[in-house]
This record gives sequence, C-alpha cells and structure tokens, in this order.
Amino acid sequence: MRRRSSTLELWVALLAASLCGCDAGRAESTGRATGAAETAAPAAAPQSTLPAVFYADVNSGPGSGGEDDAGAYVTLHGTGFGEVQGTVTIGGGKVHAYRVWSPTLISVQIGRAARSGAIVVRTAEGREAQAAQPFTVRAGHIWFVAPTGDDRSCRAGDVRRPCRTPNSLVREGRVAPGDFIVVRGGTYGDDDPQNGLYSNTWIRPTVSGSAGAPIAVIAYPGEAAVFEQRQGARLFSHYDSIAHWVISGFRVRIRHCRPAGVMGVGDPATTEGCRNPGAVRRATDVSFVGIDIDGGGVGGMCGGSGGDLVEIGAAERIRVLGLTIHDTSPQNPDEPTHAIYLAATQKDVEVGWNRIWNIPHSRALIQVHQDSFNGACWARPTMDRITIHDNELRRVAGQAILVDGGAGQVEIYNNVISDTPLADDHRYPDVISLRGSGGQLEATLAHNTVVADPGAGERGYLLGIGAPGCTGTPKSVQLFNNVFQVTGGGRDAYIGYNETCAEDTPISGARNLWFGAGRPPAADVSPLSTNPRLERLRPQAGSPLIGAGRPTPYVLDHDGHRRTTFDVGAYSGPP
Repeated sequence: MRRRSSTLELWVALLAASLCGCDAGRAESTGRATGAAETAAPAAAPQSTLPAVFYADVNSGPGSGGEDDAGAYVTLHGTGFGEVQGTVTIGGGKVHAYRVWSPTLISVQIGRAARSGAIVVRTAEGREAQAAQPFTVRAGHIWFVAPTGDDRSCRAGDVRRPCRTPNSLVREGRVAPGDFIVVRGGTYGDDDPQNGLYSNTWIRPTVSGSAGAPIAVIAYPGEAAVFEQRQGARLFSHYDSIAHWVISGFRVRIRHCRPAGVMGVGDPATTEGCRNPGAVRRATDVSFVGIDIDGGGVGGMCGGSGGDLVEIGAAERIRVLGLTIHDTSPQNPDEPTHAIYLAATQKDVEVGWNRIWNIPHSRALIQVHQDSFNGACWARPTMDRITIHDNELRRVAGQAILVDGGAGQVEIYNNVISDTPLADDHRYPDVISLRGSGGQLEATLAHNTVVADPGAGERGYLLGIGAPGCTGTPKSVQLFNNVFQVTGGGRDAYIGYNETCAEDTPISGARNLWFGAGRPPAADVSPLSTNPRLERLRPQAGSPLIGAGRPTPYVLDHDGHRRTTFDVGAYSGPP
C-alpha cells in the first residue's frame, strides 16, 4: 500500500522539490484495481498498455500444501498485463500454475519454486512490472470450503475433502495464523441453514492471525464464489478486537431491501473511546480486497438508516481496496446511506482503487465521520492518517466524498469523479464536502480529476468547506494539480462555504485547473483556467494539463505509472 506522510512532511518535500526542480518522489505501491470479479462498469478511460502491478491481495503464504501440493494462491491487481499469458516469478522462482490471466487481473498458485522476494510480472511482449510489496514464503495450512463439503470430515490441505462452512473453521479454533481458507465456486445464500451463519454473518471469526501471517479467506481463483444476501446477513463482520485478516475475491449479490451492510469491523464510536483511545477494542490489519458488491437494481443502501455497505469502526491499518460497488436500489430516497463509511476512532486507513457506479441514492459514497458525543470525539483528530486515492466514482447520487467530524490528516489524491450528483436525487450542493467538524481536519487534495455538474440543474459547487451551524471548519485545505471542471449552468461555483465561519479556513494551492464556472479562486496562486481538452477524462495530445503541474509526493499516476512530468489531474497525458 502507499506510504502516508504527515501533512507537514508532505509539503516540506513539495516546497523543496519546487525550489530545486527535482523529483519529490517516494517509494509508492501501485495504482488502482478492478476487483476480482469482472463486472460491466460504465465506459471509462482506456486501460494503459504498459503493465503495472497495483497490489497483491496477500503478501505472504506457504509454498506447499493444498491443491497439487503447490501452496497459496495470490491475486495481482493491475493493468496492462495483456490478453496472452506471460510469466510471474516470486523471489526469482516461477510460479506453479496460472489460474487467471487477464489484462487487469492475474491469479497464481505460487508453488515450491517460489522464494521470499519480489513479485515480478513479465508480459508476453516482454514488458515487466513489479509489485511494491515483497512476498514472504512461510508456513501455513490451506483449507477448502465448497457447497458439497462436510464440516465433520474436511481436512487441511486436501482439495477433495472440503468443509461446508467458513464458520466451522474460524469459530472452532481449527484455523491458525497463516492459514488460507479457499472457497470454491457456487452460490451461498444467507437463507440456507447449511451455510452455517452465526450472528447473521457468514464469516464471523473468534480468532486472529498474527503479524506477517494473516488468516486469509479467499474465493478460489477463476470460480465465482457468490454470497447472496436474501435476508440481510453479512459476508464478514466482527465488532471486537480482531487482527490480521484478509477477505478477497468474493461476489456479493444483494437481493433484499433491508437496512443491512455487507462487511464491518471495529467497535462503534463511543464517548469513552474518544476520551481514551488506548482502551478501545479495535480491529487491526484487516484487508477487504477485490470484492464485487452488486445490488442488481433491487438491493443495497435501502430500507432506512444502518445500511452502510462497508463500515469501519474503531480500527488501525485497514485496507479497503479494489471493491466494485454498483447498481444499488432506487428505493430509500429519504434515508440514503453510504458505500464505504469510516465511522469511529481510527488511524492508518487506506481506501483505494475502488470503483463505484450506478448509485441512485446516497448520503455520501465515501464518508469519514464520527459523531461528537458532546465534544469528546471532536476535541482532537480521532480519525487520522486516512488516504482516499485512485478511486473512480461515476453516475452516483449524493456527495462523492464527505470528510467531517473528528477527522485529522486526510489525503485525497488520484481520484476520478464524474456524472455526480444525479438530477433525481439532488439534496446536497457539493461533490466533495470538507466539513471538518471539530476544527482538526488537515485536507490535502492532489491530482484528482473532478468533472461534474454539482447542482444537477440547481446551484451547487465542487468543493464544500465548513460544517452547517459553524460546528467546525477545516484547519487547512491544500489543493495541488487537480482538474476541477464544472459542466452545469452558470449558477454553479467551484467552492462553497456552508457558513460564514468557514471562510476563515486557510486554503492554499497551485496549478489546479478551474473551468466552467468563471474565474479561479484567489487561493490558487498559479491557476489554469482554460479548456482541459479531455477525452474520456484523459488529457488529449496538446492538452494544457500536460507538464503544467508542480512536483508532488504522489509520483504514480492513476494508471500506476511513474509520472515523467507532473501533469495536472489523475491521468498522465500522452508523451
């Protein structure tokens, strides 16, 4: 994952780079992901032909045991891999088997030749890309779950003797740190008692992994392991202390309209938790990777409040990566909820490479906020070091991103936002809302591409600053190398202040492009104000965005490639 910097460290590096004209680069991970289950997303910018490995779903595992005695399965998310299979090596050793090879997704079984070290992809054309995180070969068992399995007779390492339910493994102490649970293809409905739900959850663990040896529950590569919500049960949840888990590759079909989520970890916000964060039971090092959440036009984010699809409570070191969330219910217009909600005391949380589209109703798609609890949760930055990057949001209602109560340092970069809000669900005037209740928010926005009609036919603005009722205003907002294009009528604005007190927020920035709503804001010391010449949200040849930005610490673009010039926006332009 991408390394995070403090805001002060971040912009000291930026200033130094600007003065010397050098690269303010840092070691970064990767770009964005498409999710393990391919779905029909709306037309987006064309994929790059150069390979880039964004990340792997797991970064350690056994090289033996399981199917063919060939060890763990690893899925690589990225771009430019090509239609024709190339090769993958781990620590210099070729992998045992290729279970999936597509332009954006590779799944392999590592085998005995794998060694601890770099994961390297070589395409059929001879181009190479390397994952930022090395892989560690270590001990662990591999269990299988299948619709034809038996919880009483299943055995670790035997693909022919699968278990029937994940809970038989994660609740009865049968799995240990470092183990894999591989779920074979099939539909696992939440109304079928044979699927072993506990506390209305399909995977409800009582055990944790360990540092460097997480417990991973993954869908078998190349097979569709579908969890079907018919009654509102969850795929995975745990609200106490739990650590070192990976959930990867599942498809979730929502076929109900109840206020129910899909995944959640960590205790909810409390007064005591904010006053004494060290005493909070929190989730640690949990990853949700490459999961497809499909409302089918009938379910998801409906039925009233409490239907947040992914909810992160008290936590640290959480990754929400490569999810596809789409086609939720057109019902519930009065109480819209959230796709991804960071909702309690937490730090070091990464929300990246997710694609969200066709959401008819929403409060906010990605929200960072916890309630005040009489000021206890807003007295200091209780939600800190949050990164929201490389996400794509298209044809969505409500606010794309909302950052509010208790937030501290939040970095928002390389995101692509378009066609939002929707005209038939327009109740919020801003696309990105930086409320900052509590006055602790230090927001950095860099290399985002936002092309939207913020009013959806009414007056609106791309950025909202400050909270209603003057309950707070951001401590600072920094804007660098963003594309802010308004596509609506002449009544829209780039920045809107919810209250007069929010006008005191220090806003600074440079080399942003402002187009479609008049003169650029005075806070941008060197703005661009001409047509960006975009084609499917990418700069065309001759675009004024190319080479026009300032050096930033975000050296990888939205395609996962190193920026050779600092172009404005999420994408690099053609050479």
